[in-house]
Amino acid sequence: MRDYNKVILMGNLAQDPEMRTIAGGKQVTNFTIACNRSWTGPEGQAANEVSFIDCEVWGKSAKVISDYFSKGRPIFVEGHLKQDIWTNKETQKKQSRLRVAVESFNFIDSKKSSDTIPALAGNADEEMTDADFDALD
Repeated sequence: MRDYNKVILMGNLAQDPEMRTIAGGKQVTNFTIACNRSWTGPEGQAANEVSFIDCEVWGKSAKVISDYFSKGRPIFVEGHLKQDIWTNKETQKKQSRLRVAVESFNFIDSKKSSDTIPALAGNADEEMTDADFDALD
C-alpha cells in the first residue's frame, strides 16, 4: 500500500500573512487559515467549531499571497502535511508541529480581477532544506 498525504482547505486568513526572505534570497510566507465546520447535533441543535491551520508557501506564490491576501480574505489551498521537529533552546526538549506545505492556491472571492494578479510559474512547493530551517531560528 502506498502512502498518501494531501490536504485541501478553504477558509479565511486569521491574520495578515508574514513574508520573509531567508539566506540565499528565498522567499517564504506563513499564514493561518481559519476553517469553520458546522453541523446539527443528535438532538437537532446547531453546533460549530473553528480550526486554525498553519500554512507555509515558498517562491513566487509566497510573494503573491503576501501582496494580495490579508486578514479575513478567503483562500483555497492544496498541499501536504509537513512535520517540523526541533529542540527547544531553553528546555532542550524535542518539539514538533504540523503545518500545511502549500503546493497551490486559488482566490475564491472577486476582490482582485484575474488580470491584475501575476501569473504563477512553477510549483509553490519549494521545500525547505535543513539549512533554510536553521536560518529561521
